[in-house]
Amino acid sequence: MDTKRASKMFAKMFNEQEDLILRLANHYKFYPAEIFSTMLAIKKFKYGTYKNKTPEIELIVIEENIVGFYIKGYCQKSGSCMLEYIFIIPEYRRNGIFTNFIQNLKKEEDDIWIATDKPEMIRGLNKLGFKCNGKCKNNRELSFSWKK
Repeated sequence: MDTKRASKMFAKMFNEQEDLILRLANHYKFYPAEIFSTMLAIKKFKYGTYKNKTPEIELIVIEENIVGFYIKGYCQKSGSCMLEYIFIIPEYRRNGIFTNFIQNLKKEEDDIWIATDKPEMIRGLNKLGFKCNGKCKNNRELSFSWKK
């Protein structure tokens, strides 16, 4: 089933902001099926919830402009913050949005985990003090972590 059809089927489950995130993911071909699955798991199965910490599916808005979105959750064993996805709309990239986002996240969280195979994100994480832990189980992405 394609993600557009699936989105229509589950439209009542997602709010307006979450629907916009799905549309952005589809439009920019940024892991639309994976983002849909993650959002569905959060909604239906409480995926990414740890004690009183709940996942966030949010737009990134600067001066009334939607510049991207992120999905973050928590490891159900350790409570570590997991940044599942972050996407900055191409015309807003190279303006420090990702760096600002990560710096703010570091103020809120004690430890953060991120997996990526994107070279630009790998460079950014290295500059922001994240430690590379090697390849993930999927053997495609690298795992990065940061602790206070």
